[in-house]
Amino acid sequence: MKAESAARFKLTRLMHPKFRNFGVRYMNMEEYQQVLSSQKIGGKEAGFYRFAPDDSGKPPFEMFLEENAGRWLRTVDHDTDWGEHSGQAVALSESFMESLKLFHKKAQKEGKDLKDVRKRTLEYLQESLKTSWNLERFLWDLERGEEEVEEEVEEETEEVKVIKDFLENPNFFEDKENLRKLFRVIIKATDLASKRRDKLYSGMMAGSRQYQVALVLDPSLLSEDKSWGTDFWRYIKSGYLTGSEILGAVVLIPEKEFVETVENTSKHAGSLGHPVFDSQGNLRFPKQELKI
Repeated sequence: MKAESAARFKLTRLMHPKFRNFGVRYMNMEEYQQVLSSQKIGGKEAGFYRFAPDDSGKPPFEMFLEENAGRWLRTVDHDTDWGEHSGQAVALSESFMESLKLFHKKAQKEGKDLKDVRKRTLEYLQESLKTSWNLERFLWDLERGEEEVEEEVEEETEEVKVIKDFLENPNFFEDKENLRKLFRVIIKATDLASKRRDKLYSGMMAGSRQYQVALVLDPSLLSEDKSWGTDFWRYIKSGYLTGSEILGAVVLIPEKEFVETVENTSKHAGSLGHPVFDSQGNLRFPKQELKI
């Protein structure tokens, strides 16, 4: 089955008012891509979401998306045992976007000219990031790379150059692409810091890998085995995936490249192809067909 056809079939199922139970595994981008390429996911944990019947007629999965739109940190904190560590990238991305919105509103009150509003918004953001975000720490994480803690990375990466440029260049945001670049770099640095913790604790902190994707699973893939005796946390059954078990993916990080990576992975996944939603709950793949 072609990936798009599989995704459309699964989208119809997800958005049916009577589809009330599904699993969700919150994961790193690397794990997501590994699951799709290896067609295996068993032995890991997932949350088991169950919705009681109601009279609204609204699909439960649609309600799940609406309830969490732009607020995934609350969910990963509550619904996983690693939210404090693994939700850091989600927390930073939501804080970044919220700051941008607040500074935009502040700039609008000072004048309506679009160019001036953008300029003042980014000036406020730049000042806030320099005084409150400890970007030197992100720089340290990037310079260490994925090496062992005692080893230094000699070559200066593009990401390191972006942070240094931001810290040293007062006109950094004059290049419109730099806002997106800086956001990506902050998320990458957070992920590298998590991987370093994994190495420090010999894999005992594997749960600290940053959550970037929520993979939606058919409930038949969840076993009766409970993790830590909690009914909500279920172990995923072992075995190869046939295609129908992966129902969708939500990209938790509101960034274009993250969304495109998940889109492209699903588009080339054959029968494992599935709908892809951004962090606001908007459908990104497959594209909605126009009804005439």
